[in-house]
Amino acid sequence: MTRLVVATPLYARRLGEFLDAYAGRGATRFLDRLEANQLFTGDAGRPGPPFEEPSLILTGRQDSTVGYRGAGELLDELPRATYAVVDLAGHHLGRIERPALFTALVADWLERMTG
Repeated sequence: MTRLVVATPLYARRLGEFLDAYAGRGATRFLDRLEANQLFTGDAGRPGPPFEEPSLILTGRQDSTVGYRGAGELLDELPRATYAVVDLAGHHLGRIERPALFTALVADWLERMTG
């Protein structure tokens, strides 16, 4: 079930537009499978040395789908990460709920990648 942290007419319209864009593209089956199996098992870590390139971890504090706390466990493996827990944002942080902040953080990450 899709939930918005801040349920305004604008956010509801944006969510509807987003969902409509994927309807009929064959993505529905994939998204249904992804939603049904989104929980990962095992350690957050991966084998090998830390990833030394710029990284970006964005989470919504009110994300009831995947949460935000577990993402912090990746910080030791990503020493050049920017880690943001964004208030008034859930699972739709970038597309709908906080697009300006999302865009600014992604632009910063892209600048660090190319700089």
